[in-house]
Amino acid sequence: AGGWGAVVTGSGDLGTLSDAATGGTGGAGGNATGLGGIGGSGGTGLAFTDTSGVTAVIDAAVTGGAGGAEGTGDLSDGQNGAGGAGITGENLTLTIGTSANVTGGLSGDGATRANAISFTGGTNTLTFNDTTSNLTGNIGNNGTELILEQPTTVDIANSITGTGAVTFAGGGTHNL
Repeated sequence: AGGWGAVVTGSGDLGTLSDAATGGTGGAGGNATGLGGIGGSGGTGLAFTDTSGVTAVIDAAVTGGAGGAEGTGDLSDGQNGAGGAGITGENLTLTIGTSANVTGGLSGDGATRANAISFTGGTNTLTFNDTTSNLTGNIGNNGTELILEQPTTVDIANSITGTGAVTFAGGGTHNL
């Protein structure tokens, strides 16, 4: 698997991230006489690991790593590695700034994209400072509560996937 671009272990108000973070690329699956190897998964661009809560402004490029390509085999090819998410964590309060570009990595097939953001638990709040989301990839809301807190109008072309609840707040317009 590719390494993580940056890992944040702290909690509370962390200020503004203005340096780019990119997850590592997964290794290619091996070629074999028989079954081809499985490509390694791409690393997460920015992982928040403290579950007690983080507030941060993302104002830089954050990119998940690309998945490794499948290996070939005489009997069967392997599988492509999954791309890494741009950002992961739970109980996050994130503002996506105007200079941000959060991108999920591509899988080893070069076409399937990972989530730009994967919320993994708790209550999460997401605000966009631009007129568009500045995200490439979906927003994964896996068993969490996601609050889209928007004081202005924003166009969100990304799908919100998963089993969590979504709440709209802030008085702005969300164009999904």
